[in-house]
Amino acid sequence: MKVRTAYEQELTNLDEMVSAMGKTVSDALHSAILVWQNGNKDKAKAIMAADEGVNQTEKQIEHLCLTLLLRQTPVAGDLRRVSAALKMDTDLERIGDHAQDIAELSLAMPLPQNHPEWLAVVQRMADTAQKMITAAMESFRAQDVAKAQAVRSWDDAQDADFVKIKSLLASHLTTSPTDMDEVLDWLMLAKYLERVADHAVNLADWAEFSVTGLHKNTRLL
Repeated sequence: MKVRTAYEQELTNLDEMVSAMGKTVSDALHSAILVWQNGNKDKAKAIMAADEGVNQTEKQIEHLCLTLLLRQTPVAGDLRRVSAALKMDTDLERIGDHAQDIAELSLAMPLPQNHPEWLAVVQRMADTAQKMITAAMESFRAQDVAKAQAVRSWDDAQDADFVKIKSLLASHLTTSPTDMDEVLDWLMLAKYLERVADHAVNLADWAEFSVTGLHKNTRLL
């Protein structure tokens, strides 16, 4: 009985670690977007430096997951819980990487207010990505399948906005071909946000798997 009690406590610790990592990378993404908006280069460098902490947390969660799987044969519910956490760990680390990418990109980009139409689309993409991460992590904590499914529905809007910004950027290049570098920076920023949304879908899929045992194909590995 004591062994099972200790095991359940470690499962609880795992849930808390995954949830905390979700908050960390979500906060990093939010900060990176603010840096892009206001050009705070010192903050950008701090976000880039903090990514090492996310990488360490990823390794800690992975180690705990493997320890739990090897220590005793988990029952079906526990196996789903640990397996989902192990997969979510990877997606959360990738989201942290993209927050770092955005912060690094912001160092070379001028302030975005010169392009209000582009800004509106990319800001909406940032807001959607943030919303998707938050909902995916809430679905994992609350074991809420409906919330996980909502995350997938929001991804369609994110994809549509990515198509929209690509069209706007391509149109701009037809009249201002010398702005190629700036356009590419904006395109990379939008692509990072589109990828964050795909990782958020993965998070939601694994959160749902932890409840139902039904596995969906992940968008990114």
